Amino acid sequence: STDNERPFASINFTDNKIIIITGLGKILISEQLSENNLENNIKNIKFRKINNNLSNFKIESKWNYERNFVKDSLIDGNDLYLFITYKKIKNDGDYFTYKILKADLSKKNLIFKEFFFAKKDLRPEKDLLHSGGRIISFDKKNLLITSPDFGYPNLAQDKKSLFGKILKINKINGNYQIFSSGHRNPQGLFYDKDNDLILSTE
Repeated sequence: STDNERPFASINFTDNKIIIITGLGKILISEQLSENNLENNIKNIKFRKINNNLSNFKIESKWNYERNFVKDSLIDGNDLYLFITYKKIKNDGDYFTYKILKADLSKKNLIFKEFFFAKKDLRPEKDLLHSGGRIISFDKKNLLITSPDFGYPNLAQDKKSLFGKILKINKINGNYQIFSSGHRNPQGLFYDKDNDLILSTE
């Protein structure tokens, strides 16, 4: 680990198990948990690695912090969604945007497929410290995601761009609506269903 290698992982709970997904695409699942597991010694919980195809989306980069391409995860029934930073190499340099990937969590091996791709916003590398992203379940039909501006603040208010936004995305067909604009690097998102209130932090 170097000074720029920021440890990163998201933690989910499902069916009395813990699932950890690292920024580098490693996925771990715990044994079945009980109150005894947690009360006696949480350090003794056993995990196993889940095979997956995230190496297909891995980012090799000159900056170590950019390598943490998995930004957030969401378990919704048997669906596992990931928000990732996406990189495309062109002759004049590296271009970045983001994708949402989806896999069937009931399978032994996780095969992630592209669910949503902000392809039209693929832009030259500018500021990848502005590359956070969150994903939550909003209702039965829709997800909410936050997207960063990737160092392009002028695009946050541009309705033609998917940078610097909160989007509502249909879980079935991937159709989206811009829910909120003008964001810089949102890294927190919470929906209070009881009060129908959305909180975003950046």
